[in-house]
Amino acid sequence: MRPFSFVNPLRAAFSFVYPPSLPTLLPSLPGHPRPSSCQPDDSCPPHSKDIDISGNVGCEIANTPIGHILWSHGCRAVRALTPLRKAVSLGAPLFGWYETAARFAWLALLVAVAGHLVAACGGKDAGLGAANAADSSTNVQTGATDASGDSSLTGIADGAGDPGTMRERDDTLAFDASTNAHDTSLAMQETGVLEAAPIGCTPGLPCVNPANGSQGVCPRAGGTCGACENSPTGDKACLAAYGRDHIYACTNGACMQGTCRSAEDCDAFDATRGQLCASGVCVACGADDQCSADAYYAAKYFSASVGPGTMCNTSTGRCVSAACNRNGVSCGAAPNTNGNPSELCCFSRCVAGALCCQDSDCAPRQVCDHSMCVGACGPQFASRNSLVVDPVAGVDDAQTSGSSGCPFRSITHALAAMVKTGVDHSTIYIVNDKAAPTLGVSTGEVFPIVVTPTNVAIQPTIFGANTPTLVVPAGQTGIATSDSGLQIFSLIIDGQNHQASVGIAIYGSTAPVDGGLGGIESILQNVTVQGMAVAGLVIGPAPGQTVSPRTLSLGPGVVVRNNGTVAAPAPGLHLYGEANVSISGGAGADHSSFSGNSQYGILVSDRAYFATLSTSPIDSQNPDAADVDADNNGLAGVWIAQGAGTVPSGGLNDITGLRASGNPIGLRVGAGSYLRLRYSYLGNDTQAGLVIASSGGAVDDLGTIDLGTRFNGDYGFNVFAAPASTATGICFQLGAGVHTIAAAGNIFGNTDCSKTNATLRRSLPCGNTDIGGLSPTDMTSIDVSLCK
Repeated sequence: MRPFSFVNPLRAAFSFVYPPSLPTLLPSLPGHPRPSSCQPDDSCPPHSKDIDISGNVGCEIANTPIGHILWSHGCRAVRALTPLRKAVSLGAPLFGWYETAARFAWLALLVAVAGHLVAACGGKDAGLGAANAADSSTNVQTGATDASGDSSLTGIADGAGDPGTMRERDDTLAFDASTNAHDTSLAMQETGVLEAAPIGCTPGLPCVNPANGSQGVCPRAGGTCGACENSPTGDKACLAAYGRDHIYACTNGACMQGTCRSAEDCDAFDATRGQLCASGVCVACGADDQCSADAYYAAKYFSASVGPGTMCNTSTGRCVSAACNRNGVSCGAAPNTNGNPSELCCFSRCVAGALCCQDSDCAPRQVCDHSMCVGACGPQFASRNSLVVDPVAGVDDAQTSGSSGCPFRSITHALAAMVKTGVDHSTIYIVNDKAAPTLGVSTGEVFPIVVTPTNVAIQPTIFGANTPTLVVPAGQTGIATSDSGLQIFSLIIDGQNHQASVGIAIYGSTAPVDGGLGGIESILQNVTVQGMAVAGLVIGPAPGQTVSPRTLSLGPGVVVRNNGTVAAPAPGLHLYGEANVSISGGAGADHSSFSGNSQYGILVSDRAYFATLSTSPIDSQNPDAADVDADNNGLAGVWIAQGAGTVPSGGLNDITGLRASGNPIGLRVGAGSYLRLRYSYLGNDTQAGLVIASSGGAVDDLGTIDLGTRFNGDYGFNVFAAPASTATGICFQLGAGVHTIAAAGNIFGNTDCSKTNATLRRSLPCGNTDIGGLSPTDMTSIDVSLCK
């Protein structure tokens, strides 16, 4: 109980000197826990509300900022205050103004300690305070402290910093303001955690959760630091308070650095950009499949043209785009900038460990298999559906597999491999990607090249350029087959200036093929046959045989030219037996031509027949725009000599859109042959556009020849003579008897009989006339209506 009542008003008046609860205004410093085991006595509770002069001075000072600093040095200074506490307590029963004086003394003490406190610790008392704490009466000094802050107590430094006479230098602690701040900073660095402030926290700034010492978050309205929420909302709060340069997320109620929920969290910060999220932590990638398996990076770097396109830059540990723009170049070189020199750009995508993108990147007899160049001659690379022939780099030996990396050198050996393995329905590719190759005896070909497997195709690896050439030796046939379904595309077959015999021979077969007797359609497209001595193409029964091939398709783009000589005339295409051929053409490279041959462009004999499948009938005003032509041949563009009475049913030579110009005779047809002629141009020939010759029999039947009829307007629209031409339009070379032929709606020079009823020129001899070989008065042998 305090003896003087006026002390309480004085306490209020001097609260600025010593406030009622000093720790509330001088909070504990961050990182410095309150002392719990170094009080001067055992009666000091934590956070004392007021000074108890009789016994709690040491506890009070330890709970102040200065006390914390003293605590960080082993609490020695706290113990040094014990004599002062004893001296002050002694005066309590003697003077009524003790409390006021004590407060002034306490203030002076704080100033002195903050400036230059030097005290001893470790069991020795200083100055006159060396007496036992129980014998307080012997340690009193009247006038303990005056208002100026000078202390008469020896062993305690005064406010000016002058030391007393009773201190031990070996245990001295000296503090000034800079030392105080420095020690506080050191203490914070040692703990790495900010201690919770009892008076609250600042929203958006770091704080420590007082419940467990973890990094927490401050409510928006302020208050007490608490746990974060384990959710995206909590992640945002952690990022706001801590994530200036690194990712923070809420984990188990605490804001943890480097934690994440997905790779997207990692990718949002420079320090962890491109990293993966593994077990809640951002980690570097180590392999491409780690990035491609991550849903976030797979979606981020997906490309519509390339597809999934993410990979690991192993030098940085970051997931990056796998896209690149220089095929065959290292992905570590610009502009392939993902930084992986061990990866190769293949088809706009970086491939890890790639040494090649395609077979051409590898050495001969190697292929690019899974981006690695490997030996290509093993049986595992052999294909039943395709074989490759490279007359430059290929090898014909037992180890050759025929793959793109281990090609044959010759067509001959490729076919032999098919026969050996029993393979049908296969394609032989001739490599022509770098230059136009030449195949022949020098490259291992054996002539004739006989194709026995069925449905074999021979073609280059690329179309439209570098067309391969097969050079046929003297007296030989280039390629021969027996109705096997052979298909040849984009190939030149050369007879070396009429030394070779035949370019291609397609014969009939007596052996069952595909479950039936003889007959798989053969196809030639964009094939040129030139310079043969006997014929460019022969289609019919093999020598000594009677069976003809079932059917053959020529075109578009089939050219048969310059075959035969003047001394030994030869046709371009010879059909015989019961051969059946369809000829198609077109414009440009698809134009089909049988021109410049020394005899006929096309020769049809026996019971063979053909049809031209023109999609654009010839315009008489623009005859050069034809799909198929038979120009500038030695005797005739087309010569049809079917045996009378022996033509099989349906064996009609159906010709539409043919141009036969610049020949002596455009078209010659024997009586009894089956012919239907429409929209064709036979003008500008030197002797006659059309010659109808006798069959040599007793009666020449012209009923099987249709040049145009008046019924249903089925006119011929054929041009038989060009304007100003001196040739005969239609020349008859018939024997005796009555003749009748339909030739309605055709064009003779400037006379279009599909539009006018003009009278045509007629003469008995053929020459410089519209119709020759008939008496001028014969109006019944030929129907040329609308003309007369």
